[in-house]
Amino acid sequence: MIRVNNDHRPRTYFDAIRVAREILTTSELVRDSGPLGLENRLQGEAEQLVAAAYRTAKGQSISRMDLYARAKEVFPDDAGEALLSMAALRAAGRPLQHVTGIQQFLDHDYEVGPDVLIPRPETEVLVTTAIRELSISESPPVLGLEIGLGSGVVSIELLARFPGLRMVGSELVREARARASKNAERVLGASQKTAERLMIVEVASPLSVWDPFESALKTDRADFVISNPPYLIRGNEAEPDVVNFEPEEALFAPVEDPLYFYRIIAARGREFLKPNGRVFVEIPHERAAQVRELFEGLPGGGWRIKVLPDLVGRERVLVADIM
Repeated sequence: MIRVNNDHRPRTYFDAIRVAREILTTSELVRDSGPLGLENRLQGEAEQLVAAAYRTAKGQSISRMDLYARAKEVFPDDAGEALLSMAALRAAGRPLQHVTGIQQFLDHDYEVGPDVLIPRPETEVLVTTAIRELSISESPPVLGLEIGLGSGVVSIELLARFPGLRMVGSELVREARARASKNAERVLGASQKTAERLMIVEVASPLSVWDPFESALKTDRADFVISNPPYLIRGNEAEPDVVNFEPEEALFAPVEDPLYFYRIIAARGREFLKPNGRVFVEIPHERAAQVRELFEGLPGGGWRIKVLPDLVGRERVLVADIM
């Protein structure tokens, strides 16, 4: 880890951004990065670190605009100490979101940590696809199921978009369940209504898909199922910083059956859905054709499929409608 000392301590808000940039620039993490967009990334990360250090020290949020509005004002000493520590962690390779504790996802900021997968742009495509498709349905959705809740970003964004919606989300990790509940309160408000709109059910086994919903739903049926299940294959499909810092149970598919979760969702999804129900899943572009075949190749059919691209044109979201 890069050594920081009192010589680095920032004096003003503008100085704090400069110091954060200097620490990031001298790290191996940055030196090994390509030149495209490097300046913008450095500036953006420095600003996020300064804002996070201020929030940590003062318990208050500060906007990017405020950082520059206060550029010549004295940066608080306790925030300066927090900034040096955070910048050093980031320079050593810790994910920025784990250092700041925050990740923006669509319209809101969410608390994240080592117990949950860091929300990514590909999953934003999953959610925006679901919002678009559900918005043009004959009636607004009333009940949705999420397999693998994680930090809660998927369910919470859907709840924020559809005021009459209730979500049931399953999650294996206790810390993740607590974080999702906290994020729901952060975005939707801390109330009994929020707790009722997002029911979080515990998963007993990493391979359990439908068991948590069987008792939670009883006779109810959902309008849709949505999931970003573990789909990476161990080896070269994940960067070292992802493997080293993010929960492997949220990253990697079972070794013996990389398509396990898609297979189970395709096989039993109709049991939990209304007659016009649908499934939204994020998929690995490398195995998009195989996932599609799972849904289309069921005996007797049952699903009408379309596959949509992510922001760089790779097949990323599968939408399956009951036929």
